[in-house]
Amino acid sequence: MDFWALDNQRMWMIQLANSVFTLQRTTTGINGFIAVSTPPIGIAKIRFFSPTTGIYLGPGTAAATTWKIYRTTDAGATWTLVSNTLPRESNDILTESALVGSSAWLVSEKGQLLRTTDAGLTWSSPSFPLEKMKTSAAFLDENNGLAMNEYYGNVARTTDGGATWQRIPTTGNTPVRWGLTAIPGTTGTYIARGMRGLYQDVPGSAITTDNGATWQTLENTYVHSSSAAGSPSRIYSVDRATGNILKATGLPLSTAAAKPVAAQLAWPNPSAGRLYFEAQPQVRTITLLDATGRRHGPYTLPAQATTLDLTTTAPGLYVLQCASGNQVLTQRVVLTAP
Repeated sequence: MDFWALDNQRMWMIQLANSVFTLQRTTTGINGFIAVSTPPIGIAKIRFFSPTTGIYLGPGTAAATTWKIYRTTDAGATWTLVSNTLPRESNDILTESALVGSSAWLVSEKGQLLRTTDAGLTWSSPSFPLEKMKTSAAFLDENNGLAMNEYYGNVARTTDGGATWQRIPTTGNTPVRWGLTAIPGTTGTYIARGMRGLYQDVPGSAITTDNGATWQTLENTYVHSSSAAGSPSRIYSVDRATGNILKATGLPLSTAAAKPVAAQLAWPNPSAGRLYFEAQPQVRTITLLDATGRRHGPYTLPAQATTLDLTTTAPGLYVLQCASGNQVLTQRVVLTAP
Protein backbone atom coordinates (compact mmCIF):
# COMPACT_ATOMS: atom_id res chain seq x y z
CA MET A 1 0.00 0.00 0.00
CA ASP A 2 2.99 2.29 0.55
CA PHE A 3 6.78 2.01 0.65
CA TRP A 4 9.72 4.04 1.94
CA ALA A 5 13.46 3.42 1.62
CA LEU A 6 15.94 5.31 3.80
CA ASP A 7 18.82 3.70 1.90
CA ASN A 8 19.44 0.41 0.13
CA GLN A 9 19.34 -1.56 3.40
CA ARG A 10 16.67 0.08 5.61
CA MET A 11 13.14 0.13 4.21
CA TRP A 12 9.51 0.02 5.37
CA MET A 13 6.26 -0.93 3.67
CA ILE A 14 2.57 -1.10 4.50
CA GLN A 15 1.16 -4.42 3.33
CA LEU A 16 -2.47 -5.44 2.93
CA ALA A 17 -3.16 -9.17 2.88
CA ASN A 18 -6.44 -10.92 3.66
CA SER A 19 -7.96 -7.58 4.73
CA VAL A 20 -5.23 -7.12 7.38
CA PHE A 21 -2.71 -4.24 7.35
CA THR A 22 0.83 -4.85 8.62
CA LEU A 23 3.90 -2.63 8.81
CA GLN A 24 6.96 -4.46 7.56
CA ARG A 25 10.60 -3.45 7.90
CA THR A 26 14.01 -4.58 6.69
CA THR A 27 17.54 -3.62 7.71
CA THR A 28 19.21 -6.04 5.29
CA GLY A 29 17.88 -5.02 1.90
CA ILE A 30 14.89 -5.84 -0.23
CA ASN A 31 14.69 -9.54 0.74
CA GLY A 32 14.72 -9.07 4.52
CA PHE A 33 11.24 -7.72 5.33
CA ILE A 34 9.57 -8.83 8.57
CA ALA A 35 6.37 -7.62 10.25
CA VAL A 36 7.07 -5.18 13.08
CA SER A 37 3.63 -3.84 14.07
CA THR A 38 -0.01 -3.46 13.20
CA PRO A 39 -0.40 0.10 11.83
CA PRO A 40 -2.53 2.52 13.88
CA ILE A 41 -4.69 3.14 10.80
CA GLY A 42 -5.11 1.39 7.48
CA ILE A 43 -4.38 3.18 4.20
CA ALA A 44 -1.72 5.83 4.89
CA LYS A 45 1.67 7.23 3.95
CA ILE A 46 4.80 6.11 5.79
CA ARG A 47 7.99 8.21 5.81
CA PHE A 48 11.22 7.99 7.85
CA PHE A 49 13.70 10.74 8.72
CA SER A 50 16.24 8.39 10.32
CA PRO A 51 16.59 4.66 11.11
CA THR A 52 14.34 5.14 14.16
CA THR A 53 12.17 8.24 13.63
CA GLY A 54 9.28 8.16 11.19
CA ILE A 55 5.72 9.36 10.57
CA TYR A 56 2.51 7.62 9.58
CA LEU A 57 -0.17 9.80 8.03
CA GLY A 58 -3.70 9.11 6.93
CA PRO A 59 -7.27 10.38 6.81
CA GLY A 60 -8.72 7.88 9.27
CA THR A 61 -12.19 7.48 7.75
CA ALA A 62 -13.45 8.87 4.45
CA ALA A 63 -15.58 11.45 6.24
CA ALA A 64 -12.89 12.46 8.78
CA THR A 65 -12.51 16.24 9.08
CA THR A 66 -8.91 16.13 10.35
CA TRP A 67 -5.72 14.32 9.34
CA LYS A 68 -4.37 11.66 11.71
CA ILE A 69 -0.58 11.91 12.08
CA TYR A 70 1.38 9.34 14.08
CA ARG A 71 5.08 9.27 14.98
CA THR A 72 7.53 6.53 15.96
CA THR A 73 10.99 6.72 17.53
CA ASP A 74 11.63 2.96 17.58
CA ALA A 75 11.65 2.19 13.85
CA GLY A 76 7.91 1.49 13.71
CA ALA A 77 7.38 -0.89 16.61
CA THR A 78 5.13 1.60 18.44
CA TRP A 79 3.28 4.74 17.34
CA THR A 80 2.00 7.90 19.07
CA LEU A 81 -0.67 10.25 17.74
CA VAL A 82 0.99 13.68 17.52
CA SER A 83 -1.63 15.64 15.56
CA ASN A 84 -5.30 15.21 14.93
CA THR A 85 -6.15 18.88 14.39
CA LEU A 86 -5.17 19.77 10.82
CA PRO A 87 -8.39 20.26 8.82
CA ARG A 88 -9.20 17.85 5.98
CA GLU A 89 -11.82 18.00 3.25
CA SER A 90 -14.14 15.02 2.95
CA ASN A 91 -12.68 12.09 0.96
CA ASP A 92 -9.31 13.85 0.50
CA ILE A 93 -6.20 11.64 0.28
CA LEU A 94 -2.44 12.29 0.43
CA THR A 95 -0.82 11.89 -2.98
CA GLU A 96 2.58 13.63 -3.08
CA SER A 97 5.37 13.85 -0.50
CA ALA A 98 8.88 15.22 -0.09
CA LEU A 99 11.34 14.77 2.78
CA VAL A 100 14.67 16.56 3.33
CA GLY A 101 16.52 16.53 6.64
CA SER A 102 14.02 17.01 9.47
CA SER A 103 11.45 18.63 7.16
CA ALA A 104 8.62 16.90 5.32
CA TRP A 105 5.84 18.14 3.05
CA LEU A 106 2.75 16.18 2.03
CA VAL A 107 0.24 17.32 -0.58
CA SER A 108 -3.31 16.06 -0.78
CA GLU A 109 -5.35 15.33 -3.90
CA LYS A 110 -7.44 18.45 -3.22
CA GLY A 111 -4.41 20.71 -2.94
CA GLN A 112 -3.72 20.92 0.80
CA LEU A 113 -0.12 21.13 2.06
CA LEU A 114 0.97 19.52 5.36
CA ARG A 115 4.37 20.64 6.67
CA THR A 116 6.71 19.70 9.53
CA THR A 117 10.18 21.09 10.31
CA ASP A 118 10.95 18.98 13.39
CA ALA A 119 10.70 15.40 12.13
CA GLY A 120 6.96 15.16 12.66
CA LEU A 121 6.57 16.58 16.16
CA THR A 122 4.54 19.60 15.06
CA TRP A 123 2.62 20.38 11.87
CA SER A 124 1.20 23.31 9.93
CA SER A 125 -0.86 23.72 6.77
CA PRO A 126 0.42 26.69 4.71
CA SER A 127 -1.58 27.97 1.75
CA PHE A 128 -0.68 27.59 -1.92
CA PRO A 129 -1.19 30.54 -4.29
CA LEU A 130 -2.53 28.02 -6.84
CA GLU A 131 -5.95 26.65 -7.67
CA LYS A 132 -6.81 24.17 -4.96
CA MET A 133 -6.98 21.06 -7.10
CA LYS A 134 -4.37 18.48 -8.09
CA THR A 135 -1.29 20.32 -6.81
CA SER A 136 2.11 18.70 -6.37
CA ALA A 137 5.28 19.94 -4.68
CA ALA A 138 8.96 18.97 -4.50
CA PHE A 139 11.95 20.31 -2.55
CA LEU A 140 15.67 20.54 -3.33
CA ASP A 141 16.58 21.28 0.30
CA GLU A 142 14.87 22.40 3.50
CA ASN A 143 14.19 25.87 2.07
CA ASN A 144 13.79 25.73 -1.70
CA GLY A 145 10.82 24.05 -3.35
CA LEU A 146 8.47 24.17 -6.30
CA ALA A 147 4.72 23.57 -6.64
CA MET A 148 2.63 22.97 -9.75
CA ASN A 149 -1.07 22.67 -10.46
CA GLU A 150 -2.07 19.76 -12.67
CA TYR A 151 -4.94 21.19 -14.65
CA TYR A 152 -3.74 24.77 -15.04
CA GLY A 153 0.04 24.41 -15.31
CA ASN A 154 0.61 27.22 -12.79
CA VAL A 155 3.92 27.20 -10.92
CA ALA A 156 4.86 28.63 -7.51
CA ARG A 157 8.18 28.74 -5.66
CA THR A 158 9.14 28.87 -1.99
CA THR A 159 12.48 29.85 -0.44
CA ASP A 160 11.43 29.48 3.20
CA GLY A 161 10.53 25.82 3.38
CA GLY A 162 6.93 26.20 2.24
CA ALA A 163 5.81 28.77 4.81
CA THR A 164 5.13 31.22 1.96
CA TRP A 165 4.87 30.82 -1.82
CA GLN A 166 5.29 33.15 -4.80
CA ARG A 167 3.59 32.42 -8.10
CA ILE A 168 6.13 32.72 -10.93
CA PRO A 169 5.72 33.34 -14.67
CA THR A 170 6.98 30.59 -16.94
CA THR A 171 8.29 30.43 -20.50
CA GLY A 172 8.92 27.63 -22.97
CA ASN A 173 6.83 24.48 -23.06
CA THR A 174 5.21 24.90 -19.64
CA PRO A 175 3.86 21.46 -18.69
CA VAL A 176 0.44 20.71 -17.28
CA ARG A 177 1.35 17.73 -15.15
CA TRP A 178 0.54 16.06 -11.86
CA GLY A 179 3.89 15.16 -10.31
CA LEU A 180 7.17 16.96 -9.53
CA THR A 181 10.54 15.46 -8.62
CA ALA A 182 13.43 17.58 -7.33
CA ILE A 183 16.90 16.51 -8.50
CA PRO A 184 19.29 16.48 -5.48
CA GLY A 185 22.72 17.96 -6.05
CA THR A 186 21.45 20.70 -8.38
CA THR A 187 20.65 24.36 -7.85
CA GLY A 188 17.24 24.46 -9.51
CA THR A 189 16.39 21.31 -11.45
CA TYR A 190 12.99 19.61 -11.30
CA ILE A 191 11.21 17.09 -13.52
CA ALA A 192 7.45 17.28 -14.10
CA ARG A 193 5.85 14.00 -15.09
CA GLY A 194 2.68 12.10 -15.85
CA MET A 195 0.50 14.58 -17.74
CA ARG A 196 -3.14 13.67 -17.20
CA GLY A 197 -5.87 14.46 -19.69
CA LEU A 198 -9.54 14.97 -18.88
CA TYR A 199 -10.50 11.40 -19.74
CA GLN A 200 -7.24 9.46 -20.02
CA ASP A 201 -3.59 9.55 -19.03
CA VAL A 202 -1.30 11.31 -21.50
CA PRO A 203 2.40 10.44 -21.67
CA GLY A 204 5.26 12.88 -21.26
CA SER A 205 7.74 14.63 -18.98
CA ALA A 206 9.48 18.00 -18.88
CA ILE A 207 12.47 19.53 -17.11
CA THR A 208 13.40 22.91 -15.64
CA THR A 209 16.92 23.89 -14.55
CA ASP A 210 16.04 27.39 -13.30
CA ASN A 211 13.51 26.73 -10.53
CA GLY A 212 10.49 26.52 -12.79
CA ALA A 213 10.92 29.67 -14.88
CA THR A 214 11.57 27.84 -18.17
CA TRP A 215 10.69 24.29 -19.22
CA GLN A 216 11.85 21.82 -21.87
CA THR A 217 10.02 18.68 -22.98
CA LEU A 218 12.00 15.48 -22.32
CA GLU A 219 9.76 12.94 -24.08
CA ASN A 220 6.15 12.13 -24.90
CA THR A 221 6.37 8.34 -24.65
CA TYR A 222 5.79 7.24 -21.06
CA VAL A 223 3.02 7.79 -18.52
CA HIS A 224 5.04 8.24 -15.33
CA SER A 225 2.96 7.19 -12.32
CA SER A 226 5.75 7.98 -9.85
CA SER A 227 9.40 9.00 -9.85
CA ALA A 228 12.39 9.38 -7.53
CA ALA A 229 15.88 10.87 -7.73
CA GLY A 230 19.02 10.35 -5.66
CA SER A 231 21.28 12.54 -7.78
CA PRO A 232 21.44 13.93 -11.35
CA SER A 233 22.67 10.51 -12.54
CA ARG A 234 20.14 8.44 -10.55
CA ILE A 235 16.61 9.34 -11.66
CA TYR A 236 13.91 6.66 -11.94
CA SER A 237 10.21 6.43 -12.67
CA VAL A 238 7.48 3.83 -13.14
CA ASP A 239 5.64 3.58 -16.46
CA ARG A 240 1.93 3.30 -15.61
CA ALA A 241 1.12 1.44 -18.85
CA THR A 242 3.64 -1.41 -18.43
CA GLY A 243 4.74 -1.26 -14.79
CA ASN A 244 8.35 -1.11 -15.97
CA ILE A 245 10.97 0.89 -14.03
CA LEU A 246 12.60 3.53 -16.20
CA LYS A 247 15.99 5.26 -15.74
CA ALA A 248 16.65 8.75 -17.10
CA THR A 249 19.71 9.21 -19.29
CA GLY A 250 21.28 12.23 -20.92
CA LEU A 251 19.25 14.92 -19.13
CA PRO A 252 19.86 18.48 -20.35
CA LEU A 253 21.13 19.72 -16.98
CA SER A 254 22.59 23.19 -16.83
CA THR A 255 26.30 23.63 -16.07
CA ALA A 256 25.54 25.19 -12.69
CA ALA A 257 23.12 22.42 -11.80
CA ALA A 258 25.55 19.66 -12.74
CA LYS A 259 28.49 20.76 -10.59
CA PRO A 260 27.64 18.71 -7.47
CA VAL A 261 27.45 15.45 -9.44
CA ALA A 262 30.91 14.36 -8.22
CA ALA A 263 30.40 11.00 -6.56
CA GLN A 264 31.59 11.84 -3.06
CA LEU A 265 30.51 15.45 -2.64
CA ALA A 266 27.61 16.43 -0.42
CA TRP A 267 24.31 18.20 -0.86
CA PRO A 268 22.23 20.28 -0.19
CA ASN A 269 24.50 23.29 0.19
CA PRO A 270 23.68 25.33 2.28
CA SER A 271 22.35 22.66 4.65
CA ALA A 272 20.55 22.77 7.98
CA GLY A 273 22.85 20.00 9.17
CA ARG A 274 21.93 16.85 7.26
CA LEU A 275 24.20 16.14 4.27
CA TYR A 276 23.58 13.56 1.55
CA PHE A 277 26.17 11.59 -0.45
CA GLU A 278 26.17 9.14 -3.32
CA ALA A 279 26.20 5.56 -2.04
CA GLN A 280 29.67 3.97 -2.28
CA PRO A 281 30.81 0.40 -1.54
CA GLN A 282 33.66 1.56 0.71
CA VAL A 283 33.83 3.28 4.11
CA ARG A 284 34.49 7.03 3.97
CA THR A 285 35.92 9.37 6.60
CA ILE A 286 34.49 12.89 6.75
CA THR A 287 36.33 15.82 8.39
CA LEU A 288 35.22 19.46 8.61
CA LEU A 289 37.59 22.44 8.83
CA ASP A 290 36.08 25.69 10.10
CA ALA A 291 37.19 29.23 9.25
CA THR A 292 39.92 29.14 11.93
CA GLY A 293 41.31 25.82 10.69
CA ARG A 294 39.94 23.84 13.62
CA ARG A 295 38.98 20.26 12.79
CA HIS A 296 35.54 18.78 13.50
CA GLY A 297 35.27 15.03 13.40
CA PRO A 298 36.32 12.71 12.00
CA TYR A 299 32.94 11.20 11.12
CA THR A 300 32.60 7.74 9.62
CA LEU A 301 30.28 7.18 6.68
CA PRO A 302 29.76 3.39 6.45
CA ALA A 303 29.71 1.52 3.15
CA GLN A 304 26.54 2.28 1.16
CA ALA A 305 25.53 5.03 3.62
CA THR A 306 24.13 8.22 2.09
CA THR A 307 23.40 10.49 5.07
CA LEU A 308 25.58 12.37 7.57
CA ASP A 309 23.90 14.14 10.49
CA LEU A 310 25.70 17.36 11.48
CA THR A 311 22.77 19.09 13.16
CA THR A 312 24.83 19.50 16.37
CA THR A 313 27.63 21.30 14.52
CA ALA A 314 27.70 25.10 14.86
CA PRO A 315 26.46 27.06 11.81
CA GLY A 316 29.19 28.45 9.56
CA LEU A 317 31.37 27.94 6.50
CA TYR A 318 33.39 24.71 6.45
CA VAL A 319 35.72 22.82 4.17
CA LEU A 320 34.49 19.24 3.99
CA GLN A 321 37.14 16.58 3.42
CA CYS A 322 35.94 13.17 2.27
CA ALA A 323 38.64 10.48 2.46
CA SER A 324 38.32 7.03 0.92
CA GLY A 325 41.44 4.90 0.50
CA ASN A 326 44.14 7.12 -0.93
CA GLN A 327 41.67 9.63 -2.37
CA VAL A 328 40.57 12.82 -0.61
CA LEU A 329 37.86 15.06 -2.09
CA THR A 330 37.07 18.50 -0.68
CA GLN A 331 34.10 20.83 -0.91
CA ARG A 332 33.07 24.03 0.80
CA VAL A 333 29.78 23.65 2.64
CA VAL A 334 27.63 26.10 4.57
CA LEU A 335 25.80 24.84 7.66
CA THR A 336 22.85 26.85 8.87
CA ALA A 337 20.83 26.64 12.08
CA PRO A 338 18.36 23.70 12.12
